[in-house]
Amino acid sequence: MSWTPNAALLSEIVAAVQSAGTGEERYDASAAVRDAMTARRALIVEQGGVEVLRAVVTGAMAIDGSEYLTVDGNIESTTASEFDLGDGSLVARLVDLPQTTTGGASGRDPTLWPFAVGSPWNWPIGSGAQLASASDAATTRVRDLSEGWNVNSANWSMPVYYATNGDPLQTFAVTAPNAGFRTGTVTLRCPSSAISAPPDWSTGYTDAHLCIIDPDGQTAHEFWRAKKIGTNAWTAEAYTPVALNGSGFALVTDYGPTSYYTHAAQLGYGGTRAFGGSQLGGLIRTGELTNGIKHALALAAPKPFLSSPWVWPATRDDYPTSYPNNGAGTAAIRCGQLFVLPKSINVASLGLDAKGTIIARALQDYGAYIVDMADT
Repeated sequence: MSWTPNAALLSEIVAAVQSAGTGEERYDASAAVRDAMTARRALIVEQGGVEVLRAVVTGAMAIDGSEYLTVDGNIESTTASEFDLGDGSLVARLVDLPQTTTGGASGRDPTLWPFAVGSPWNWPIGSGAQLASASDAATTRVRDLSEGWNVNSANWSMPVYYATNGDPLQTFAVTAPNAGFRTGTVTLRCPSSAISAPPDWSTGYTDAHLCIIDPDGQTAHEFWRAKKIGTNAWTAEAYTPVALNGSGFALVTDYGPTSYYTHAAQLGYGGTRAFGGSQLGGLIRTGELTNGIKHALALAAPKPFLSSPWVWPATRDDYPTSYPNNGAGTAAIRCGQLFVLPKSINVASLGLDAKGTIIARALQDYGAYIVDMADT
């Protein structure tokens, strides 16, 4: 649903919210407010470039004949134009949110916006969040460009396919090179056009991730090192089914195989991404660089910067024996760490293009988790 913001209406909303304090409360509002709030909208208010309030306006309520707005503190989007209100010191963004369906966070379609509202992937950064200093070792490393930080939009990414009941049944034979891990086959509906993530197997080592969204709309079938070997036939070295309304974390623990799996259907190495969670976590999907990113992002840290042990919400490392500087002061980043762009930074002043601005706002509002190791 599209809506053209009205400055006077925004001013009224902002004044009502500011006068009422924080938390989930009801605020007096006029019929004009009621009529405008026919869809769920997010409100962000900044003063002097510093955020002073964020909330989701869930709609208007009639109580004893009076009109009220219900406002909670769960921000879900930050993409919209900015509007100066009053004397210009107050800037508010009022944003349309997706209409709710069944299954995902806040009732959204989990195939388009996965994981529960309580998942760390969907947690916004609170206004009282305490950040490490700019001189912190991990902060210094994540700002160090000497090893290269890149966007994996092709090679080493996470291809996602949506299966239908009309797609062929395809069989994945899942093995693991090391003893003690489960082996077996998985047969599921999979589009004939599906390919695992490049680089191609002929180039040498590849993670070859692959994710198939089940026709039930509730399950993601995730594979690691998936290779098509014939018509409707594949091999893989890890498989796990992921509940799209779950947390997206803690799919495996440590590197097992003892007390390793968390689901009876997992095969091979089980979890398909190094940190122990879903490969869908943090993925920037088609349309989000236009419509906005409403979840935390995923980062793979350069190998020289990584150290063990992992921290929550990760449940394992990416083979710490391969970290060349493990334990050294120069290796201060750990799987599971959350990095954010401080809210004191005025994103609009950074000179970014539209896509860069959307990513920056996601880093301010949700942050990015370390989930993997990059060789560079």
